[in-house]
Formats: sequence, structure tokens, C-alpha cells
Amino acid sequence: GPEVVAAVKAFQETHGLAVDGVVGPLVRAALNVGLATRIEQLVVNMERWRWLPKDLGRRRVMVNVAAARVRLIEDDRERFSAPVIVGESDKRTPMFSSAITHVIFNPSWTVPDKIARKELLPKVEHDGGYFDRQGIRLIGTWHPAASMADPEKLNWGGAQGASGFRLRQAPGPQNPLGRVKFQIPNVFGVYLHDTSNRNLFRRERRTLSHGCVRVGDALTFADLLLEDVPTWTESRRDKILSDWKTTTIALASPIPVHLMYETAWIDDRGRVHFLDDVYERDRLLADALAGRASEPSTTAIRMAEP
Repeated sequence: GPEVVAAVKAFQETHGLAVDGVVGPLVRAALNVGLATRIEQLVVNMERWRWLPKDLGRRRVMVNVAAARVRLIEDDRERFSAPVIVGESDKRTPMFSSAITHVIFNPSWTVPDKIARKELLPKVEHDGGYFDRQGIRLIGTWHPAASMADPEKLNWGGAQGASGFRLRQAPGPQNPLGRVKFQIPNVFGVYLHDTSNRNLFRRERRTLSHGCVRVGDALTFADLLLEDVPTWTESRRDKILSDWKTTTIALASPIPVHLMYETAWIDDRGRVHFLDDVYERDRLLADALAGRASEPSTTAIRMAEP
């Protein structure tokens, strides 16, 4: 009856599931999690809060990797909230605190070495025009300059073993960073950015990236971050977005950003929320706190279909 449907929807809402009132496989799995496990989940999340700075910042950005969501908080009030896409299970987005220092519109993309070697270089081996169509330049001093314009003439075996080459994709509709990148100094090479494939935000499970954080409604987010910059106006924004020229704007004051892994929290209504431990960090931390040896998991990470 309607009471049961309402109860199922309330449960789904507090467990990060699609709120449709249907008791499907994910709902059954969440219902079958025992009390001891939920208590342990609360404990490990309290432990992670101990790792955060005491002062999070009056104006701060909070990225919950487990929830795949970003929020802009100002004076303890939420001013912005949007879905994000985070790293795949084998390319996990790290936890750290830093600050957003610059907003880069129409960014170029310097391809990380691993992505270049494993994903892009093999494509151009089979399709010599791939780089030209994607706006990708191969940069390096290890090969003759004349060869740069003709990927088919390059010695790809040597290139993949060399350390000096770089692949850089020009700004444009095909660039995976989209219209805007949010620069965050950190040792992981991770940052927040827009995306050229916004359809993925509709997925229930959004562990899909190489580790960086793709932000839904990134241009609205950029406007809010830049509202303290005196030269930032709507007309300047429109001019920047009228073409694909790269423009870098420094924030008036760096905004603290905290990438967290929060699988349990309490909302403003006092309800406890629980999420799946998609990276299995809860289990490892619980074992460490209890002094137990951690066994490799044989459980596959559940991924929803598009």
C-alpha cells in the first residue's frame, strides 16, 4: 500500500538509491546490511573527520567522492550542489584538502602519461588522422619536427618508451575538460572540471573517470566561485564563452576544497544517510581500527546501467 511505498522511498533517499518505491536488487542489498556493519560504518566515518583540518573554511567546497556530489558551503549554508563523476574502482579519486586557486576557461588538456600510452597512442597507430580530428598535438624533442604533422611516420614503439613526449589536446567541443577547469594544487594531479559528455551525470553510479572530478553545471559553479573577483561580469563571461580561447582567472582568495569519502552522515533533518562503500575504504579502515588483517574482497562493485 501507499505507506509501504512511502517507507521504501524514504529508505532509498537515505541510502543513495533511486527514489522510485521499487524494492529492486540494490534496495534489497541495502536492507540486508546488519546493524553491526552500520555501526562500524559510522565509526570509520567519524575517524575520517579527525583527519580533516580543524578550520574547514567559512567558504568552502566539499566533494563527497562516495556520494559523487559537490557542494559549495558559505557560513554553513549550502549555496550550490551538483552531481560529479569520480574515479573508477581501479583509478580511485584520492582524499585530500587543498584550495581552488584559479578558474581556467576553455582549457587545453595535457594528457596524463598512462592515458596517452594505454588509450591514445594505440588509436593513432590504427588511424593516422585521429590526432588531427581530435585537436591533439604530440609535443617532444625526441623526434624530428617534420614528423609531428604526420603521426603515421612516427616511431610509436620508441615514443611509448620515451619519457619526454606529451600529448596535448586543444580547447574545443571534443576536449574532455569541457568549458572550465578548477585548478587545485596537490601531489595527485587531480582537479575539478567540466566535461564534454554530460549525459553520464544521469547515471546512478558515477565512478567513471580516471581520478579527476567532473562537475555537473560547472559554469554556474564557476560563476559562484568568481563572484568576489571585481572584474568578473556577465558580459565578460559571455565574451570568454563566445570562442575557445583559453582564459585563466585567479580567485580573489583561494577557496578551501576538501575531497572526502563520506559513506555516512546526518542531514539537516537529523536523518542518518548511508552509502555503498564503492572503493572498499570502509572495510580496510574498520579492519585497521580493530587490528584485523584485511582480506582481498571478491565482491564485484555494483554499477548501474545507463
